[in-house]
Amino acid sequence: MTRKYSRRKITRVKERQFGKNLGHYIYRSPNGGYQFMRSTWEVKYANFLDQKGIKWTYEPMAFKTSEGFYFPDFYLPGEACWVEIKGRLTDEAAKKMENFQKSYPNEKLTILRGNDLKDLGIDI
Repeated sequence: MTRKYSRRKITRVKERQFGKNLGHYIYRSPNGGYQFMRSTWEVKYANFLDQKGIKWTYEPMAFKTSEGFYFPDFYLPGEACWVEIKGRLTDEAAKKMENFQKSYPNEKLTILRGNDLKDLGIDI
C-alpha cells in the first residue's frame, strides 16, 4: 500500500537521510519554475522530459521499505511510472530499489543508467 507524506514530512526525512544537501543542481524549467536536484543527469533528464512535453514531478513521495525511506527520482503521471536515474549503482542503492519493488509491486519503476540516457539522445 502506498503511503503519502506531506511535503514538510518528506523534507524532514530527506534532511535526516541526506543531511542538508537536498540538491546541488538547479533545473530551471521552461515555465519559469526551478527544482533542486542531486545530479546533472537528473537535470538533463528533466530537460529532456520538458522538451518532449512529458509531465513529471521530482521526488514527490517517500516510500517506506524495510531498508528505510526510498525516493524515486521522477514520477511520470501520464505513464503512471517512477523513474530512477542511476550513475554508479552501489549495493545499498540496488537493495533500496529491490525492496521498493518488493514492498510496492503495483508501482512501476524504470531504472535509467548512462547508456539508457544516451539511447534517448541525452548528452551526458
